[in-house]
Amino acid sequence: MSRDNGRALVTFIVGAGVGAAAALLFAPKTGKQLRDEIGEGASDRINQVRNKATRVGQRAQGLTDRVTEQVHEAATAGENAFNTATKD
Repeated sequence: MSRDNGRALVTFIVGAGVGAAAALLFAPKTGKQLRDEIGEGASDRINQVRNKATRVGQRAQGLTDRVTEQVHEAATAGENAFNTATKD
């Protein structure tokens, strides 16, 4: 995970915590209603984090695949160049 993605994730988590605390302080709802709402909000945030992590993982896998292919191509080109140079 890049440094910017890590910072964004930490910022998101801190923001979610501050929002939850504000909801507890200012909510004009009963305890059960508030707990249900907080639980739903937390579930939504967890799903958002999971989705983001999945997308980051997919991007990382794509990058890994591209780099692996480039290394393979470079190794093949190097081997071909070596073979050509040693034939003489």
